[in-house]
Amino acid sequence: MVDKSSIFGQNLIYYRKRAGWSLAELGRQLEGAGHTMHMTNLRRIESGERIPRIWEATALAEVLGVPVEAFTIDPSASESLAGVTDKLSELTDTTEKFIAAANEALNASEALSRAITEAERAGVPPKLLLEAREQLRECGGIMADNRLAIQ
Repeated sequence: MVDKSSIFGQNLIYYRKRAGWSLAELGRQLEGAGHTMHMTNLRRIESGERIPRIWEATALAEVLGVPVEAFTIDPSASESLAGVTDKLSELTDTTEKFIAAANEALNASEALSRAITEAERAGVPPKLLLEAREQLRECGGIMADNRLAIQ
């Protein structure tokens, strides 16, 4: 049976290396976040000689950007969890960009609609506004389709 301190230490090493940090850099990151941990304690936690205190586990998770529970799973599953975390981050970033682009498109379509109305009031023949109206209809359809797909 693998003991819990060894599992924690193996996962700590995995996430530290994944961040591209040496043990000294991990210590600097902890200190920068307001958590002071002696290098000896970090080495002993990584080697499985010492079980971290709750505040230490929380601080390590915070600076490494992983949930505390990530240190407690079978080390062979850490890579799979990291893959899920990476894909979740990619989806979150993409979704934020999509929402920003959708808002820009909505603002642009509202501005186009106002411009068409102003042009009509100014006496522009409807035939000359056909392309703008068609683009406005197409944009509205795309946004409606995406709203349905998201729900």
